[in-house]
Amino acid sequence: NNGVGIQTTSGSVSLQNGADVSCTCGKESIYAFGGSLTIENSSVHATSTAASSRAIASSQDLDITNSTVNCSSVGVTLYTSSGDINISGSTVNASAERDTVIAPGVGYNIYITNNSNVTAERGDQPNSNGYSTSAIEADIIHIFDSSLSSVTYADYLNIFAWDELKIANSTVKAYNNSDKGHISIYCESGPVSIENSEVYSESNGNYAICSLQDKVTISDSIVTALSNSSTGW
Repeated sequence: NNGVGIQTTSGSVSLQNGADVSCTCGKESIYAFGGSLTIENSSVHATSTAASSRAIASSQDLDITNSTVNCSSVGVTLYTSSGDINISGSTVNASAERDTVIAPGVGYNIYITNNSNVTAERGDQPNSNGYSTSAIEADIIHIFDSSLSSVTYADYLNIFAWDELKIANSTVKAYNNSDKGHISIYCESGPVSIENSEVYSESNGNYAICSLQDKVTISDSIVTALSNSSTGW
């Protein structure tokens, strides 16, 4: 119902050494309140069903290493309040019905590295405040030597970096499936860099790939960018 599965009130949570953990809860399934959260060499299934719940949440860094994580929530699925989200050598399948799928706190970053395979799906409902949100959002987003597939059905951005978005030696697919959706791959104040990668970005709203205040650089890559906007953007 409205309970929490695994929680600390002032310390860290570590799932490690072949742990096989499954939590289905109303509120947070796994929550390090006051500390960091580490998933290493383990398998985790986490589902949260309450309106503003978060499946896996940390007050500090959230580290997923050499693990398999399947998680879903109504609210934010992978969340930190004051820390980065680091995914290394892992398979992560995440979905959020009404909020951002992967979101560190303001001023923090997302790093997907070391042959990780990440999928993110953001549903079509507004969050509890009535706003549409991105599928993935952070100050800096780096996708290195990995693959990411992200789709949003909401009327907003898909992959959203505030300061820098860099894709290197990776495969990225981003699809905005709403005809009111804004931009599929976007950076607000810094550059978008695609190097030695294959990127497919499609938007049924406006831009497919956009840096608002900086540049888009593509080198040694195959990039498909499709905008199906009816507004002329």
